[in-house]
Amino acid sequence: MSQLRRLLWDQQGNVAVISALMLIPMLVLAGGATDIARYEAHRAQLQDGVDRAVLAAASLTQDLSVEETAAEYLKSVGFIDDVELEYDYKTSLNAREVTITARYSLATAFLPLIGINSMEMVARASAEERRRNVEVSMMLDISGSMRWGSPANAPTRISLLRPAAKSFIDALLNEESKATTSITIVPYAGSVNPGATMFSILGVPR
Repeated sequence: MSQLRRLLWDQQGNVAVISALMLIPMLVLAGGATDIARYEAHRAQLQDGVDRAVLAAASLTQDLSVEETAAEYLKSVGFIDDVELEYDYKTSLNAREVTITARYSLATAFLPLIGINSMEMVARASAEERRRNVEVSMMLDISGSMRWGSPANAPTRISLLRPAAKSFIDALLNEESKATTSITIVPYAGSVNPGATMFSILGVPR
């Protein structure tokens, strides 16, 4: 009984026991801070790449598709092969709106000690470029060659031109764009009669 009492009251080796008990929490705190720092560095790099990609893809002067443009600008992201990308875009006559969403799962190094094997991150950006006024000029061939078809028994070229030009105009002048869109028709021929109104404005003999 006296030996048991002495064992219970013996305080030698307490520091070693406490240190052993605190080892895991200390690893979690120090290692967790490292994982969080890595997460933030990856998230900032991914967000920066998405921001640049969406600005380039939304440009009305961009000839490449949204996917191709984004791929070019996201090459600088070292882990892009493991990133899941989603594209949402809408293009009209005078506007382009693009949204890119990137998802990445970062594997953790220390947080698995408490059951956190990965940290999910999402980077999203949207951009839009819009031009208010659109001017379109249609140069239509009304020269003598338009009276013929090819082959000879086919419809004449001018009979095919008229409905094609009308369909093009109807497509451009919809309810959304007609208030800010103008279309000019320029006849192409050896000589053109612009009409009495234009002759009077120009001040030349008809």
